[in-house]
Amino acid sequence: MSRPGFLRKLVIAASPHVRGPASTPVIMWNVAGSLVPLIIAATYFFGPSALLVVIASVLGAVATEHFLGKGSTISDGSAAITGIVLGLTLPPGAPTPRHREEDTEPRRSHPARGVGDEAGGRCRR
Repeated sequence: MSRPGFLRKLVIAASPHVRGPASTPVIMWNVAGSLVPLIIAATYFFGPSALLVVIASVLGAVATEHFLGKGSTISDGSAAITGIVLGLTLPPGAPTPRHREEDTEPRRSHPARGVGDEAGGRCRR
């Protein structure tokens, strides 16, 4: 005993079934804004090099999205979120190698191994 009226009211549709007033760009920029305190904390705990890593990651992600992405998807904020999350997972100081004077000295051999170590030829005990 099937009811034909019930089958006519059944609607099959793709998600989302419930829609809200927020669009995808609004949600993405809200997420990017919620990550700002994490960037501030990373800068406080790890120094300005952590901020440079995040900035370089965001610029790289946005540039990649611009040159390799489809259409104009930069304004929705997804590339910025990708860059922020990537920058927060990388070690601080990754894109900014430091030039120190002792790095230019020739490496000395270690007496036991006969090769220089990675710290410029100095042995650590």
